Amino acid sequence: MLIKWEGYWDFVHVRKGKVIYEARMVKNALVDQGEQLILDTIFRNQAITSQFFVGLANDVISETDGLSDIAGEPGGNGYARQALNRDLTDWPILVLHEGDYRTESKEVVFAASGGSIGPINSAFLSTTLNNTGKLVAFITLPLVRTILDGDEGFVKVRIKIK
Repeated sequence: MLIKWEGYWDFVHVRKGKVIYEARMVKNALVDQGEQLILDTIFRNQAITSQFFVGLANDVISETDGLSDIAGEPGGNGYARQALNRDLTDWPILVLHEGDYRTESKEVVFAASGGSIGPINSAFLSTTLNNTGKLVAFITLPLVRTILDGDEGFVKVRIKIK
């Protein structure tokens, strides 16, 4: 039996309380560093961070990239990578879904303040706030977005092991 990681993310762009763009169930890619992280922690009992972080970027990310390879991450105007703790609050859902287990994160929010965040065309999951950790997975958005001053971008992560 083949075991595989299946990840889908939602990205929703909201302006003045109204959804102006949504990309739902965007398939993600588990990168080499993410594969190593999973194998190292489950089978080799190596330490893992207590948090993951969701970030945004304007870059073409590939499976062989690490965090230091990501270019075009926004700076300022309220942007910061958003934490997802490894706990039941930030990953509240663990369900049997179509015969396989799936976990789902809470929604994280990127709120632009004092200027825009972007342009962005991707979102990623990492183990650190800076580029010293591991890149776990990423999505490429169907369209380039800019989160304008006062707008919000919402991201939710779903991971299934099949």
